[in-house]
Amino acid sequence: FTLDMKLYDVSQNAQEAAALAELGTFSPAESGCPLLEDMRLSVPMTMMAGEVRSALSNGVPLDVAMDGYTLRVTQAEMSEAGARFALERIYESRDAALADPPDGETFWTYELLSADGAKWVATSFGNLPEAPVELEDGRWAWQYSTRVYYMFCQPETVVLRARRFTGNGYDESANEDVLLTFA
Repeated sequence: FTLDMKLYDVSQNAQEAAALAELGTFSPAESGCPLLEDMRLSVPMTMMAGEVRSALSNGVPLDVAMDGYTLRVTQAEMSEAGARFALERIYESRDAALADPPDGETFWTYELLSADGAKWVATSFGNLPEAPVELEDGRWAWQYSTRVYYMFCQPETVVLRARRFTGNGYDESANEDVLLTFA
């Protein structure tokens, strides 16, 4: 079958959109929401729900010390139909988190690469947080998630690459990689 999708940014009016959607009267196009992507996915009829592979051992989050923060991977799952990732970029204080935002003139972002160099992501979409959240231990975190909706292949190992945009392009020397091996 073929799935036609239009992906809109409804974040500016998220509460209003949710309320109207519950009533069945919300239309992103008519509401003036920006169109992010217009896509068509062809899905083989043989594709069925199956086993989900995880890069987390027994579901335990993976903590990795990075330059100035701790990266915590709380979800890294892949099935034959897509993949989901959830991350926390953890800082010792709220001020430290606010000084390193995911948007603005300089910002951080993440890439998902196949360790063998193959192109594997066809369509993906992530959610940027509006503000950091306080964790139970008193530290602060930017919580980020992304979903891969359509894949060309299923890599055994995904390279999660942290990148920094400096206002004049990406500073490739600041890249930090975490390998996520799916079992």
